[in-house]
Amino acid sequence: MFYRLKPDIYARAGVLAESGIPGFDDTFITGAPLVGKPPVPLLFRSNFAEESSPRGFEGMTIPLWSHDFVKLLRGAGVRNFDLYDAVIENESGRQWSDYHAANVIGIVAAADMSKSRATAILPTPGGVPFARFQSLVIDAKKAAAFDLFRLAESPSILIVSERVTLALAGNPRAGGWGMTAFPIEEA
Repeated sequence: MFYRLKPDIYARAGVLAESGIPGFDDTFITGAPLVGKPPVPLLFRSNFAEESSPRGFEGMTIPLWSHDFVKLLRGAGVRNFDLYDAVIENESGRQWSDYHAANVIGIVAAADMSKSRATAILPTPGGVPFARFQSLVIDAKKAAAFDLFRLAESPSILIVSERVTLALAGNPRAGGWGMTAFPIEEA
């Protein structure tokens, strides 16, 4: 079984803006290693109150992962990501520096387009159309070898295997991990 990760839909605070990277033309949503190295630490603005710290998983286009979230992923055998030091700063200047901007390495064309409901956004040179999904169905055979990946048909979508969600459920974090894992129907 596979799950789509989304930032916590019940969160009262979060990252307000992703770090601007002047002169850096690479992106974190291609599923490929970055060509250059971004200037670190990357700074992310937030509206976290002084007494409420960020959770283990923040952001989406550029996922921000805490040290303990990275440790959990590695403990579950997930290694297909690159990390860059990041700082989350609230509006009063308080900073949390135990975070990493994560670049997930791996993009899989695993959507079963004949069973999914989607709106095509634009064709790509590789032939996999970018799509906005109303309902997503995964071809489990295409995704079976991966515990964490971006979906080629919509690279902003992060997908994890059941093994990862079981690791998260088995290791609760004070305040929560900061994400919701939605089950994806499989073909």
